[in-house]
Amino acid sequence: ETIPRMTCNSMGLFFSSPACSSSRKPFKVIIHEGELAQIRKWVKRHEEIETGGDLFGLWAEDNTVVVQFALGPGKGSRRTSVSFFQNSKYLGKAGKALTEDFGLCHIGEWHSHHRLGIPEPSGGDENTVRSNMPQYGWKRFVVFIANIGRDDSVGLGCFLFEAEDTTYWRPLEMLRGEFECLPKQSPLRLYALLDPSFKAEIEEGAESINELGEVKPEKRPGKKGHILTDLAEAPSTRREKRRFPTADSSQEDPLTLLMNEFCNRLKGHWTRTKKNKVVVEIDELTTQNEDRKCPASIEFFPAKNGYYKADVCYLKIPIMLPDDLVLRRDEASVDSAVEKIREAAQTVADEIFSQSAGETKV
Repeated sequence: ETIPRMTCNSMGLFFSSPACSSSRKPFKVIIHEGELAQIRKWVKRHEEIETGGDLFGLWAEDNTVVVQFALGPGKGSRRTSVSFFQNSKYLGKAGKALTEDFGLCHIGEWHSHHRLGIPEPSGGDENTVRSNMPQYGWKRFVVFIANIGRDDSVGLGCFLFEAEDTTYWRPLEMLRGEFECLPKQSPLRLYALLDPSFKAEIEEGAESINELGEVKPEKRPGKKGHILTDLAEAPSTRREKRRFPTADSSQEDPLTLLMNEFCNRLKGHWTRTKKNKVVVEIDELTTQNEDRKCPASIEFFPAKNGYYKADVCYLKIPIMLPDDLVLRRDEASVDSAVEKIREAAQTVADEIFSQSAGETKV
């Protein structure tokens, strides 16, 4: 296994669909309740922006993994409402201690979708993992996704990415797993309290340190001893996504009408955060020349004139949009915004594609 954190590999934008397999075993994650509690605490520190970390453990068998230590974000980690990038220097230092001194493997990563209500890896998450698997020689990789529900509880889901073979790197269909929770704290977490050198390797460069405290698992209704780990089983905690205009849309507020019209043009959906910021998620953003389709997210912030101004668009990597891109409640404004976004996406997509072609030739 290798330590480096996932990086944005441009080929992920054009990765082929995964192959399906009907004979695979169910995916299971064995983990101490204390490690899940650590992740929840990190998530609650950033309720309107993404955060994340890494997972270390060992494989018990092909589709069963034992997670023994969850690493949090390092200082200087980059994050937005739709992306998180771990501090590679911190991951390298802490990961070296966990793999060389304790024989663990870097088996995956975790990150939050805060209050977006997306309980599974996004299209961008899938592309990033699948494009990095051949680059780092991974045959399997685990991803935890955390979401904050309406009742402020943190739900977690686990997912397995796997390649059918390591020769042609044919990806298999992503598997949703189940948690098998062990009581109390991980022995390795407790050992950090006794070994000053190991504790220093983990804590120096960390963005924040959580107190261990008492582990209080959230109970899953009807299943004694299990914690609430999957938002798919708790529909009441999922944030509703606003879709296209309905027949009675005239009764909705101006922002709803505006964003519904904008999303209708780009075939996306939108959510509004506590601070009135709007995040638009697009599964397939068609570029200006209509020759590429890639997942994208766009952030909008309130402008002085009461309308919403686009700040940054993400197409695997940040795209700075024109300063004059402001959404207003008129058709010309929406048309202009859509055209400017597609034009910016075209420029970046062409650049990424040309770089990828150059790397392939070499």
